[in-house]
Amino acid sequence: MAHGEPMAARGYTLAILTAIFTVSIMDRQILSVLFEALKQEFELSDTQLGLLSGPAFVLFYTTLGIPLAMYSDRGNRVRVIRISLAVFSVMTVLCGMAATFLQLLLARVGVAIGEAGTNPPSHSIIADLYSPAERTSAMGWFLLGPHFGLLLGLFMGAWVGQWYGWRAALWTAGAMGLALSALVQTALREPHTPRRGEDSAAAKAADLRAGVRFIWSHPGLRHLYIGGSLLAFVTNGFIAWLPSFLIRSHGFSTGQAGTAAAIMMGMLGGAGTMAGAMLTNRLARRDPRWKAWAPALGAVPVLCLIAAGVLAHDRMVMLACLGIASVGIVWFFPPTFALVQDLVDSRMRALAAALLLFVGSVIGMGLGPQLIGLSSDVLGARHGTDALRHALLLVVPIGLWGAYHYLLAARGMATPAEGGGPALAARAGIS
Repeated sequence: MAHGEPMAARGYTLAILTAIFTVSIMDRQILSVLFEALKQEFELSDTQLGLLSGPAFVLFYTTLGIPLAMYSDRGNRVRVIRISLAVFSVMTVLCGMAATFLQLLLARVGVAIGEAGTNPPSHSIIADLYSPAERTSAMGWFLLGPHFGLLLGLFMGAWVGQWYGWRAALWTAGAMGLALSALVQTALREPHTPRRGEDSAAAKAADLRAGVRFIWSHPGLRHLYIGGSLLAFVTNGFIAWLPSFLIRSHGFSTGQAGTAAAIMMGMLGGAGTMAGAMLTNRLARRDPRWKAWAPALGAVPVLCLIAAGVLAHDRMVMLACLGIASVGIVWFFPPTFALVQDLVDSRMRALAAALLLFVGSVIGMGLGPQLIGLSSDVLGARHGTDALRHALLLVVPIGLWGAYHYLLAARGMATPAEGGGPALAARAGIS
């Protein structure tokens, strides 16, 4: 079996990592369906709401993610994941205890600190367990976690928030994470296969400065990081403000908005992610550049549907357009993460994933919700409660820009005649 682990053991580990990813996204995104309640209780502007999901979260999530990833590349990855899961679950509970906006902001920082240590080591473990030919599909399964998390966070958060208040919704989410943390203490183990540190430029350069230099100078990787971060702007900005858009522009209740958003981003988005991962995996066997072409080609119809849905005043037309768009809005994640892991050395995998998450988080999570919220406040004097509708259109040009960088990334990759990904890796000094 690939990489020395039985299939059942690999699947079990992948399922646990996916569950951890699920609760991290649930705790991160549940706040979006509670925006309107928070806005009323603390008398917040949309700019302040964007701050909770944007810079306040991203600053610590990205800053701590890199040193934790560097430790994971050398130390015990599972220990990092276990501690991080417990931390962000406790901090989610504390979010529900906040009496002021400042306390809520600080508790959100705590959630970010905890979540910083879960994703990069998970990527590294998956890359150790699955060969390059299997990696896109494995990442597709792992990246169902965000959709399960959105489904739980938006649906549960909306109805618990509507029936019992926003504090109860956050307490429930935190309690679910703590329950999983107790299970993970005994269920998750380091893979038996050792990480092989080849005598290569990348293996010797697993420190931050050399890692950044390697990625920036690599043909294709540089544009992959830029394109992925720009498409992350689209997904994070859209997801953060979708429930509020449904409430303000179409008169949905909190429960209705959470249910609609959960179906779109949780169920339809999850189906699209797996379908996209499997299709890309099949196409990439013929030409590895499909791991970059697929996100670029898929982004264009998705962005057109988002624009049509946001501008539609008829509720059914809006739901149809945004529902179809949700199928493809995040399918770029599996091939992007898999391609990054394909092109770096095994002792640089967690760092490469952390750097991708750093760039994507700063632009996607940091700027996406924040700039849309700021635009909504600026447009409020002219468009009133409909200002958010116009602010959401900001995702369209940003998304097209990101798709262009994926085309540039494909241009920097090897052709099948040259040996595809492995030949490119060899030429780049990666064994």
